[in-house]
Amino acid sequence: MVKAGYTDVICFSGSRKGMDDETGLKNCVEGLQKILPLAEKSGSPYQMELLNSKVDHKDYMCDKNSMGS
Repeated sequence: MVKAGYTDVICFSGSRKGMDDETGLKNCVEGLQKILPLAEKSGSPYQMELLNSKVDHKDYMCDKNSMGS
């Protein structure tokens, strides 16, 4: 990533599809743990994008500050 000129990587939680916060957070952790070795190896920080599910990103999982902390 760094060799290609990227300094940060933004990732997304995906849609809720009926999931509660606890289940969604667990799924996000599991997914991020799979790419963590690549992030550490590349030296590029990965950042979870928080989006507003009430205004313009209906059903998005990571829609609260507590989800992104």
